[in-house]
Amino acid sequence: MEFRLADSEQISARTLSKSMKRVLIVDPNPLAVSIMTDLIRQVGSTRVFKTDRTDYGLEMAREVNPHLLITEFEADQFEGLNLVRKIRRSTMPCRKVPIIVTTAASTRLAINRARDAGVHEFLAKPFTAKDLYRRIAAAVLQDRDWAEWPDYVGPNRRRFNSRVYRGRLKREFDQELPTMQERMSALFIQMKAAIERVESEPANSARDLLIQAEQLSAIGLEIHDFAIGQAAFELKMFVLSSVKAGGLTKANMRKHAANLMTAMSAMASVGNPVQNAVSSGSGREKSLSGSRVQSL
Repeated sequence: MEFRLADSEQISARTLSKSMKRVLIVDPNPLAVSIMTDLIRQVGSTRVFKTDRTDYGLEMAREVNPHLLITEFEADQFEGLNLVRKIRRSTMPCRKVPIIVTTAASTRLAINRARDAGVHEFLAKPFTAKDLYRRIAAAVLQDRDWAEWPDYVGPNRRRFNSRVYRGRLKREFDQELPTMQERMSALFIQMKAAIERVESEPANSARDLLIQAEQLSAIGLEIHDFAIGQAAFELKMFVLSSVKAGGLTKANMRKHAANLMTAMSAMASVGNPVQNAVSSGSGREKSLSGSRVQSL
């Protein structure tokens, strides 16, 4: 069976071909795999890797480093969402890969479960070539904010698309972007949880802390706050040096991040994060980073 893209979609297809060189399909349904493979190969010089088992899919994701992953939601002895969660919480280079979940059971519960597992798009079976193409374009071409929470890792769920399109890249569940206070509050919770896991999950917690340092640095740039950026840099250096020296400990991490966590908590709870985050008489920079690396 062969599918053709409409002429109006050829431009987007050419754009996709530049950023979608490797696609991994994990699905026990051979007909669905055949349909998806036929369509994807029309996009351009894309290599398609296929397997009908999630354990193989995890290993192939590690080896192939795909630019897109498509998996079945669930079937007999097949748990696609477990695969999604393992990839999202791994240290693999492809942990942020765009993921599309497909299923014939397109209920609201299934949609919510897929969203909460960390997928980008949801595709109901049976689907047309146009349906699949649109989901691929939305997953690969649209930038998504990334979230790292104790109970969720994946693209911003506020931008999740279930089935309904209303104009180009319009989402049924679009909401306002989070405020600076909300972002800082979320980052505070994430960092606190990562610190608590440094001994039980050393690799994942170190990875999370480095990501959170980058996010904190970005906030500092947005609000033109040098002290926040400096504190984020010192946090990153402390994590890297500690890992190199043998690993983080909960006690050392708590001590190192104490001043920073206090400032973050204040920034998350006040109306003006720049002016009210810290109030040390020695200046804002010292109150955030203390005596630099020793007491950040």
